[in-house]
Amino acid sequence: MTRVLVVGLDGFDWELASRWMGELPTLAELVARGAHGPLESIVQPVTPPAWTSMVSGRSPGHFGFTDFTARQPGTYARRRLVHSGMVRADTVFELADRAGLRTTALSVPVSYPPRPRRQGSVLACIMAPGPDRGVTQPPALRERLLALTPGPLLFDAAITDDDVAGDRDALLAKLTRLDDQRFDIATALARQDGWDLLFLVCPGTDRVAHYFLHHADERHVSYQPDERYADAVLAHYRHCDRRLGELLDAAGRDTAGQDTVVLVASDHGVQRLDGKLNLNDWLARKGYLKLDGGSGGSGGPRPLAEAPVDWAATRAWAHGFGGQVFLNRRGSYPAGWLDERAAEATIADLAGDLAELADDDGKPVEVEVLRGDDLFDGPFRRLCPDLCLQLDGLRLLTRNSVGNPRLVTRAVGGDGDVASHTLSGFLSISGPGVPDSGRCDGLSIYDVAPTVLELLGVGGGEDMEGVSLLSELAEAYSGDDQAILSSRLQALYLD
Repeated sequence: MTRVLVVGLDGFDWELASRWMGELPTLAELVARGAHGPLESIVQPVTPPAWTSMVSGRSPGHFGFTDFTARQPGTYARRRLVHSGMVRADTVFELADRAGLRTTALSVPVSYPPRPRRQGSVLACIMAPGPDRGVTQPPALRERLLALTPGPLLFDAAITDDDVAGDRDALLAKLTRLDDQRFDIATALARQDGWDLLFLVCPGTDRVAHYFLHHADERHVSYQPDERYADAVLAHYRHCDRRLGELLDAAGRDTAGQDTVVLVASDHGVQRLDGKLNLNDWLARKGYLKLDGGSGGSGGPRPLAEAPVDWAATRAWAHGFGGQVFLNRRGSYPAGWLDERAAEATIADLAGDLAELADDDGKPVEVEVLRGDDLFDGPFRRLCPDLCLQLDGLRLLTRNSVGNPRLVTRAVGGDGDVASHTLSGFLSISGPGVPDSGRCDGLSIYDVAPTVLELLGVGGGEDMEGVSLLSELAEAYSGDDQAILSSRLQALYLD
């Protein structure tokens, strides 16, 4: 029977990994004996919905959230943090569990609070408030996991944490501990004959870029040469590569006649952050968002939920990573008034106005406008944005507040976030039955779930939005066959 080991590295960037492959020997070995390539993420590429799409094989329209928060029912701008109860689509874990297989999920977003499984184990993700809450299923698993790694259990790391308090060296050490705990636990569990699917996600590979990328990228608007941190991202990649090797050694010991297929995957890539666009202020200036008393700037910046919005006269507003625009559709919102014809007219107006978007100094902003109807399907489609904007290739992100003095705030160095995401995550797959296909393009985050299910021999992936890579990567023709057919067809069809 085939076992599946999925090592998720949050934000692990395709371009950086490719550039540094010579310093990542474990990953280089996996790449050399399987298939690999950039993994196209969702729009917008943000952690909770991206991982949920990966494990469900479906767009956010099937579970209804596109960010770290979701709109509170019956409101416009009030938000609540996403949690496991909002994942309203079957994932590989539920499907495998129903088939009687043994699953272990370590820090896979979105898994707080952990949901019980018949034969599965769960450790909560970055959305867990802390280790003193119910962070495992079954509950007794917590003490067992604590015995496998130095405690207390960490779920995330930030420059503002009490035990970091602005100390960048302390933050780097905590990021290492954060991912080490996942590898410690996974390595110990992998040695045991108690799993069919073992899936872990390490958040530190994402966090290290968000805090240290400006020390490594000379193109960064906030580039800060500092020899102490110039290789911080590379060093963390190297460390995780070494821990990956230890995990593969543990999982590769064939104790019960089982073979193991290994997937290394990320939910998105990373790139420099050039700044933030105050998109709701722009929508207010253009008349799409109606604020009582004008622009709303007299009171200074404030959350949209606290601003004097005339919702009955508003056509559009924004909330979420990268620029997510929502239309005031009739039947979807308390004062919704746009019918389908008016919504289409608003989309056309927005696209025209956005084509002329410029910053405060008159510099044009490159805008790609993507329609929600082209991105999302499923029963919760109307909970997703009507438009997603790619501003300067996502190097320019957005703020949700109103009343800001400038339209664009350029990124500055320091202790804040210095990185954005890209649509190019990473995927490597190797092991028994996996074609040795080398570099592959066109891989989608939606392909992971049906691939895992086919490897496990579990149904349910046939109607997902992706396809199993086992069939996609399979080659029907040998090298000799290719040569024979190419010669035969050349005169008529082939260049």
